[in-house]
Amino acid sequence: MPKNRIEFKMKKINRQDGIAPLVIVLIVFAVVVVGGGALYMKRNKAVVVESPTPTQTATPTASSSPSLEVEVNVDIPAVKEFTTTSYYEMKDGKATANFSVSEIRVKKGDTVKINITNIRGTHDFNIDEYGIKKSTPLNQPVVIEFTADKVGNFKYYCSMPGHRQMGQEGTLIVEE
Repeated sequence: MPKNRIEFKMKKINRQDGIAPLVIVLIVFAVVVVGGGALYMKRNKAVVVESPTPTQTATPTASSSPSLEVEVNVDIPAVKEFTTTSYYEMKDGKATANFSVSEIRVKKGDTVKINITNIRGTHDFNIDEYGIKKSTPLNQPVVIEFTADKVGNFKYYCSMPGHRQMGQEGTLIVEE
């Protein structure tokens, strides 16, 4: 006669099913281990982490520990964006032509994006050293994009007759 209820149930299972309960337990154990391992791998796989600025990338690196190591390469060139208007106005009875931004400062290797809107007059935008000569039609945004691959100070200007002499120029400064 069994001493307690648990012993009775164990004997009953063993008598009725033989080795079947052991096989069932092993199969359930294997499913849990394989499924849990797959879930662990899915949750801990390497991912690319996007930085707040689109100019830096994150590169996952393999590690023997379960933690994820992320290496951020800060030497990747940035996209530097500037917005300026091109216009003329009368001051003290004299016409002046202008860009609203007189200095653009970037690092060598940066992608430079300049958004120009001509709000009054007939103008263009030029940077000789970068081979840029772009018309800026009235009230139509124009985007000029290039890579700053030369270090130095470079004049940008309007080449319409007399505009540069009236002050419609600025300086692109590309630093190392």
